[in-house]
Amino acid sequence: MKKVWFALILVFGLLPGVASAQLSVEETKIQSVYYDPDYKAYYMVTAEDKYGSTWDLWLVDSKKENPKLTKSLNQSFLNQKVEVLYEDYNTEDYTQWELLDYTLTN
Repeated sequence: MKKVWFALILVFGLLPGVASAQLSVEETKIQSVYYDPDYKAYYMVTAEDKYGSTWDLWLVDSKKENPKLTKSLNQSFLNQKVEVLYEDYNTEDYTQWELLDYTLTN
């Protein structure tokens, strides 16, 4: 019986932390594409939202930068609409948000 009470206390003790995380969707546009040599990958940067934050969205891994590819990706993705799914943990501090997924919409 003690194990049951302990389990109930543990579950209900953790619920407020789990319940406080909220999923949010932000509609934005791709502002540019860049190559990050530290991570050896191409990323898309979104336009700023109402909080002044941007998203760096992973696009593809690459061992080195190809300038022609960078230019082509910028031309292809510039102003592309994107929906970003994230958890905001009920804070306006965007550095605490967690990116979950993104979808190109047009």
